[in-house]
Amino acid sequence: MSTPLRLSLANDLEELERLSLGLEAFCREHGFPPGLTYSLELALDEIVTNIILYGRFRVRRNHIELHVECKKNVIFAHVEDDGVPFNPLLARKPELDLPLDQRQRQVGGLGIHLATSIMDKVAYRRTAGKNILEMEKTIPEECALDK
Repeated sequence: MSTPLRLSLANDLEELERLSLGLEAFCREHGFPPGLTYSLELALDEIVTNIILYGRFRVRRNHIELHVECKKNVIFAHVEDDGVPFNPLLARKPELDLPLDQRQRQVGGLGIHLATSIMDKVAYRRTAGKNILEMEKTIPEECALDK
């Protein structure tokens, strides 16, 4: 049975290194290829970075709990924080078809778009004063745990 990754992170950008190291170890343990590892790291880095940068407007310190595990051929990621309410699924979508010079004037949304595009399923809920984001990524057949 595989070991889940559990991290408790502070709202500090320096914590992104711990996130990256933890995810790399998790993916290495599961034998994931570099492309899958990179995708998972990119998606979770974008989500956690947004929480760190924007989730604390009304609170001095917020905490981020991350839980990642594999079951059969699916990676499940659960990200929970006690920052200000924010549903990333309702965030303004970046206008990717605009010319580059016009897109550069738009602020925000690209990281969330990347994360939700990488993952196969993303769900948000606000419960007991916490933002909870649950994501799933199907493991390609050639990488599956039960091959």
